Amino acid sequence: MKHEGERKEVARNAQRRTLRHHLYEHRVVEIMNAVHDLSC
Repeated sequence: MKHEGERKEVARNAQRRTLRHHLYEHRVVEIMNAVHDLSC
């Protein structure tokens, strides 16, 4: 990207999204829900 400010904003937004959606706690919940669905 040519504009430093735009690049930094994209990087910050990507980091926020990653932290919001890809924490281990979230993954554990997803896995537990999948296991539960398979056992029903």
